[in-house]
Amino acid sequence: MLAFAEAHGAIAFTDDQVAFQVGRERDVKVVRTLALVARGVRNGVLTETEAERLVEDLIRAGGRYPLRAGEFVCWARGQGLLDRAE
Repeated sequence: MLAFAEAHGAIAFTDDQVAFQVGRERDVKVVRTLALVARGVRNGVLTETEAERLVEDLIRAGGRYPLRAGEFVCWARGQGLLDRAE
């Protein structure tokens, strides 16, 4: 995934810390899942309720994030991820 993104100037999406670090070191644009969900809310693709449900589904599927189910919007606001400016 990183090799493809690097070779094609694409964006890599990952939550793996090592992959994220390597991507950044190689100047590959790397985006984490929760940042992508927040971007969906900012751009009007997802409502806050839909984003909460999506993150809850990711957690139920085994995703490990710095929040619990039902905390996404509050967490994302605290991280500045829902600010309109990107």
